[in-house]
Amino acid sequence: MKNKKIYLLILCSLSIMSLKAQVGVNTDDPKASLHVIPQTLDGTTPEGIIFPNLTRAQLKSKDALYGSVHKGAAVYITTIDGTASEKTKYVTSTDYYYFDGTYWRNMSSLGPWMIQGTTIPATSNTDSIYQTGNVVVGSKIPHLTGTLLELKTQQSTATITSTVDNNNVTSTKGGFLLPKVKLVNVNTLEPFLSTTDPEFTSTDLKYRLAGLMVYNISDAGVFYPAVYIWNGENWQTSQTDPATSSITGQPAAFTFYEKGTESLTPLVFNVSGLGTWTYQWYQITGNNIHVRIATPVGTAPAISGTGAQTSSFSPTGALKGSTLDADNTGYYRFYCVAQSSFGARLESSIAEVAVGCGAKNNLGEWISFMCFNLGAQNGITIQEQKDYNVGAFTNNNNGAASQHLYISGEENVWGSLFQWGRIADGHEKTNPALNNMAYTAASPPAYANGNRCSTSDNYRPLQQIAQNSSYYGKFIYAPPSPYSWYTGDLADLWRSGRFIQNDPCAHYNTNGSYQEFWHNGTDTQNNSVACTNSNTAWRLPSQDEWGEIYRGGMISGSSVSSTANTWVWYNGTSSNYSRGYEIKPDGITTTLFLPTAGYRSNTSGQLYSQGTQGSYWSSTIITTNSYFLFFNDVSVNPAASIYRAYGYSVRCIKNS
Repeated sequence: MKNKKIYLLILCSLSIMSLKAQVGVNTDDPKASLHVIPQTLDGTTPEGIIFPNLTRAQLKSKDALYGSVHKGAAVYITTIDGTASEKTKYVTSTDYYYFDGTYWRNMSSLGPWMIQGTTIPATSNTDSIYQTGNVVVGSKIPHLTGTLLELKTQQSTATITSTVDNNNVTSTKGGFLLPKVKLVNVNTLEPFLSTTDPEFTSTDLKYRLAGLMVYNISDAGVFYPAVYIWNGENWQTSQTDPATSSITGQPAAFTFYEKGTESLTPLVFNVSGLGTWTYQWYQITGNNIHVRIATPVGTAPAISGTGAQTSSFSPTGALKGSTLDADNTGYYRFYCVAQSSFGARLESSIAEVAVGCGAKNNLGEWISFMCFNLGAQNGITIQEQKDYNVGAFTNNNNGAASQHLYISGEENVWGSLFQWGRIADGHEKTNPALNNMAYTAASPPAYANGNRCSTSDNYRPLQQIAQNSSYYGKFIYAPPSPYSWYTGDLADLWRSGRFIQNDPCAHYNTNGSYQEFWHNGTDTQNNSVACTNSNTAWRLPSQDEWGEIYRGGMISGSSVSSTANTWVWYNGTSSNYSRGYEIKPDGITTTLFLPTAGYRSNTSGQLYSQGTQGSYWSSTIITTNSYFLFFNDVSVNPAASIYRAYGYSVRCIKNS
């Protein structure tokens, strides 16, 4: 009995000793720390190592027992029961698990895929997964530079000489099968996302999904079986369907109403496609010249019109009356959006409508001009100016080169010739035999101011030839330096902007007459017809505005160098010397004609270069001279400058 107790004591002592040796099971020659070999090979005994079997709940109950020193511990989970703890949250299926010091990990999930949004290896076939490398499916050949995913069963490593080279074949077994869906609307992500889903209406998800590709199997409305790609706004396909929606007719690109009293020509937008179509015409308002920030027609600030919800629209609000009144001129841009009941959306090109003469600047903005020179036949049209029979003549009067002998009625097409800064007192009439007068130092012109219509008003007019002077209504030639009819250096005689007091354009009446310039009534009292504005909204153009319709600024050059509009020389005929420039903002339609009205000499008061050159005053000064627009049949200079005693044409511009 005593010996048995001693034997048991020895066994207990051995059981708590650490074993520093290799252990073999079914072998006396272990090759590792633990070496297990089958007991038999004849199928009479089961073989293997059985890990501790636990349910997830049982493993969870031991959470406090596992720490970093237990890395590598392994178990087999038999049942997924209870709720997971932090350590067991990745125990999601019956399988082998090991402890990594923090979590129990699935031994089967050691691949390259991780759970989206984490760096944790995926453990379930329901996980959303990712990897950061490139993926090749079906081939061990490395991926091509520039690709993220390649599907191929073969690819030659030989040099590829072209796209159709046989060595470029990547698969002989099949292709990539896209998901098949039934799309609902070209402008929505249905059936993936409802149009009321916050992810569609309140986030940028629809833009992030640009590039989404599906194969549509519905064949109704605008859809047909084909591959479709979502571009962030709508579904697109490169496959052509004979029944697809299309534009069959665009509205006129540019429409010009010179007089403002013509009959309207509707803008028409024609489309073709299945379903019921609705239309909405829009006007591009404000300064949105190059973008389509628009207002539905009939909604302020857009103008009114008829047919704004049909394919044929008439912009009735654009024609407000005769364009002899600058307030009735204008420039409008419209486009139409057509939508079908199946979701197709077609948008027309922009239709421009110009009312009254004018031209564009380099920004595409419209500048309204009077259609004829001041003093010409009132209301004469562009075509009538081009057709006007001045008659044949030679500019060699009295043997002087370029000197022109006045022809009765020539002012009907060429208009008056003003000395810079003067009102329309009669000096602008172009027959030298009637109003020529030399400057005499011994008896110079007398100047006077009119009275004011209020205490805040300027003189009406300011510093003009006195009405009781012999020079009144005369073209004053041969003045001394600085070669101006006015002996002082008063810059405000014609100032930039609308200077009602002296500006002849501001005094133009729609019947061709001039509003009274002189206020001879009581000073500071509105008791004269001169105190009444002509209300036609015209003024003199500035140098910058002349430059804007050519190339901008003070740039000069050939007529073909214009960047804002097309300048086309009109040469008249052998019996019609009504030459000049046709200005065409769209390259086709003449919306402004500048005739070669010549000029009147500051040294002799005689006419020169009629039919060969144009000289048009601006309101802008340079020292004691003033800027003007000069042109002939080959060149244009919007920033020429000259003495103020010359007689040049005046073309009025809308005050806006």
